[in-house]
Amino acid sequence: MRAQRVVMTGLNTVEVQDVELAPPGAGEMLLQAEHTLISAGTEVATIRGLTRFGRGDRERPMPIGYSFAGTVRQVGPGVTAWKVGQRVAGAAPHASWSVVKAERTFVPLPDEVASEWGAFASLLAIALNGVRLGQVQIGEPVAVMGQGLVGQLAAQFARINGARPVLALDSLASRLAIARATGTEQTIDVRAAGDEDALIAAVRDASGDDGPRVVVEATGAPGPVVTALKLAAHGGRVILLGSTRGVVAEWDPYGDVHRKALTIVGAHSPASHPPLATFWNPFTTTKNMAIALDLVRDGSLRLAPLVTDRLPGTRAPEGFACLAEAPAEHLGVLLDWR
Repeated sequence: MRAQRVVMTGLNTVEVQDVELAPPGAGEMLLQAEHTLISAGTEVATIRGLTRFGRGDRERPMPIGYSFAGTVRQVGPGVTAWKVGQRVAGAAPHASWSVVKAERTFVPLPDEVASEWGAFASLLAIALNGVRLGQVQIGEPVAVMGQGLVGQLAAQFARINGARPVLALDSLASRLAIARATGTEQTIDVRAAGDEDALIAAVRDASGDDGPRVVVEATGAPGPVVTALKLAAHGGRVILLGSTRGVVAEWDPYGDVHRKALTIVGAHSPASHPPLATFWNPFTTTKNMAIALDLVRDGSLRLAPLVTDRLPGTRAPEGFACLAEAPAEHLGVLLDWR
């Protein structure tokens, strides 16, 4: 059958191509997309050549996308976990139809959750995992640096987990406005704060004591990692949730980490998710997806303010260009494949 699929054909070049799909083989299933969500961080960085996936050593054209919601239309031999007609959300590419391994990261999509919100499942699991690794306690101040999609979601999860106050930091006023619309109590414009010393003072004043007990670094840029270390309270935790693209230069392990007794946690997903549920940690990627979608269902998570654009799947290149060229105006870009 014929399908339309979004592919990266070169640096800063995204196309929608027609492809021929073979029927699902053993252990595979055929999915029909309703919505997919462009990752404003990893995917945009990839097409700009800022990640190892976007550099020249990868096969071209390269399918992209990992945030999907749709329906199972056919299953191959040996597939028992999924049924034809079942709504699912998880890791599948930007495409009208796709054949994927049934063992990949998918969860049932509740009937009460629209497919546009189901398309957030992968990013929801990433953000929730970061907050879990931060061991956020009730009443602890938390600062989230970077209000892209993952940072916005991390701030909401921190609040749900009992953090008070939750501080959202970003250099784009539009993204701080979105954070306030989702319930984040306090926002700090990094540019308006002035230099690093002024920013640290502003964060400490807003959080109380000597700074946030947990700092979530979600910008994906190397420079803010050092700032995150300086912002954290003595004995605090710094969660590297954004996939830092580049080498962190001029940082002081002794002064910024050792003497402050900080804990630094790498929260890359899926590397930091347990591959299997255990008595000590049952929160696999799919478990976090299911929990997050239930929080969407009951209204605890606010996703609507995060969506700035809804485009037909055929206009995916336009969506990627908007995010790369005008991040102040665009954040959550949903592709509609119906």
